[in-house]
Amino acid sequence: MTPTVCPVTPTARNNSIAGWFNNTPIGTPNQDGRYTSITPYAGAFGAATGYDNNVLAGLGTARVNGAGVTTTLTGNRLNVNGIGGSGTTLAQALAADDYIEFGVTTNGTVGGKNLAFSNFNVGKWAGGSSFKFAVLMSTSADFSTYFIAGQDYLLTNTGGWIPTNFSANASVAMIQPSTTYYVRVYFYDQTIPVSGLVEFDDFNMVVGVCGNPELTFSKTSTPWDDGVNPVLNLPGNDVTYSISAANTAYGRTDEDTVFIYDALPAQLTFFNGDADGAGPGTDPVLFTDNGSGLTFNYATDVAYSDGASPPASFGDCTYTPSAGYDLNVKYICFNPKGMMAAKTGVATPSFTLTFRSRIK
Repeated sequence: MTPTVCPVTPTARNNSIAGWFNNTPIGTPNQDGRYTSITPYAGAFGAATGYDNNVLAGLGTARVNGAGVTTTLTGNRLNVNGIGGSGTTLAQALAADDYIEFGVTTNGTVGGKNLAFSNFNVGKWAGGSSFKFAVLMSTSADFSTYFIAGQDYLLTNTGGWIPTNFSANASVAMIQPSTTYYVRVYFYDQTIPVSGLVEFDDFNMVVGVCGNPELTFSKTSTPWDDGVNPVLNLPGNDVTYSISAANTAYGRTDEDTVFIYDALPAQLTFFNGDADGAGPGTDPVLFTDNGSGLTFNYATDVAYSDGASPPASFGDCTYTPSAGYDLNVKYICFNPKGMMAAKTGVATPSFTLTFRSRIK
């Protein structure tokens, strides 16, 4: 199996899409199709039933393989017997061919949200042995080719519930549409044995996104109501402008890279004052957030230019406007901070910038 490289920084989905939840009376790993929008484990799995069909088309069959590994259920925890003792390696575990396996099949478009990569979230209860584990992935049922998504991860026998969130390398764990993935977990290097048992529970698969953001922009205007003049777009009256930006793709922006400039037409004069008058805002530019994940500070994230040509960057906006109406403002520049969130569900991350100008 040849890994696929992610060309951009992946976006964390923070969603467990499927896995084993060993709370079943049959005493075997049970891929029972519960999933949660919280990861690492932070309260209760089973927040939703089935599987996340934004990513998956179906679940495979969980199974234990090999003569050496056996499993029993104690309470809601799976006890695994027969793994390699202290000092054993992944190579020795592979040679013994003892593992636990489950599978997932992606949908045809991965929810129409570009491609994703896999992470794994693993938990255990205190009282069992310390051990290491590795996760291998393949698109072949016989594992004729595979890649190692992660290895030598250590779970100790101290503490209470021990969640471990580890990410597979994004360059080797891209998920393709309409593909069945077989995931095998190998155990080895068992230390501090407690009745020879490894306690293993709640192994689940989460995804992030490998894709680019797609920002869309719109601009609207509304006549300003000053309580005196007719609320019309007439010379001498003010107009409120609103610029909205939305990320419609399943990929976030890079840090601090959202840069917008707006060119003021020759027939307008920018108002450098309280943009909404008696409203709650006090700055010349107001920011309204709608799940964008960005932060906004007028003092650092808004600038102006009096240049004859558009600014190439936020750093090119160096003009300081006068109080009130300033004829020299040609461009208003915006640079809210952070990474704009990806669209991961029904809601579309967006924000709106509002300011006023006067019609000459």
